[in-house]
Amino acid sequence: MQYSFFHRAAAAAVACGFSLALAIYPTTGAMAQTAGPGVARLGFASGAVAVRRGDSGSVVAATINAPLQRGDYLETGAGNAEVQMDGRSVVRVAHDADVHFVNLDRGRREVQLAQGTAEQVLIGGTSGGAQIDTPSLSFRAVQSGSYRATVLGNGETRLTVRSGRVRIYTHRGSFYLRPGSTLVADGSVADPRIRYAPEIGYDSFDRWNQSRDNAIVAGLNADVYVNPDIAYDNFSNDGSWVDDGSYGRVWYPTDVYANWAPYSDGQWVWEDGYGWTWVDN
Repeated sequence: MQYSFFHRAAAAAVACGFSLALAIYPTTGAMAQTAGPGVARLGFASGAVAVRRGDSGSVVAATINAPLQRGDYLETGAGNAEVQMDGRSVVRVAHDADVHFVNLDRGRREVQLAQGTAEQVLIGGTSGGAQIDTPSLSFRAVQSGSYRATVLGNGETRLTVRSGRVRIYTHRGSFYLRPGSTLVADGSVADPRIRYAPEIGYDSFDRWNQSRDNAIVAGLNADVYVNPDIAYDNFSNDGSWVDDGSYGRVWYPTDVYANWAPYSDGQWVWEDGYGWTWVDN
């Protein structure tokens, strides 16, 4: 069982009767939800996935539960990864992709896809979605749904709406794209050439996305006491919710070995805007 910084903080908040947002941003009063820059969570990684830090330029192996901040890069190599913006918004990245997190502040999230394939999924609203930038255009979801973008080696962008509706922005203006075709754009961002092609067929990346979507929906349905504005693992997979006379609904973990203690299996890392942060193994 994994107890990430987010997981532990959220569980402690439930037990103490406080808002989960207050647990992740450990301040008091009205400033609690605005303290520190926006942050995302690496919820899944397999294969040779690396994070290049925006502040120092250092490259580290991707670690599940690790926070990602503004300016960081995700490089998937032969692997793939899932980045949770919050409980309802994720960006999943296929192999051989390069993604730059320009801004992670809620309401101003912006992600650059330099190469490779990424899919943004929004469940139950669009407030947590990010603007996705490619070499030829930018787009933002206007409905819950699934949006797949690919940037080829020559800079060509291919955008497919699996479900929902997306607004596309270019220097010529904006327009909408719905399911049923794939938009193809190439040329400079100042004057892109746009055409349409048959919708890209479903592949293993889409099937993986669907399985991860199902897990998120199951978690949202089960963890109704958790604030969906934060990124977290499915609590119901690792414990149960019970009614406590003092606090109300409280989450209890299962399969915790004897003498287990918090902060015993992982490492502390320094994150600008937050300070020392525990990342569990």
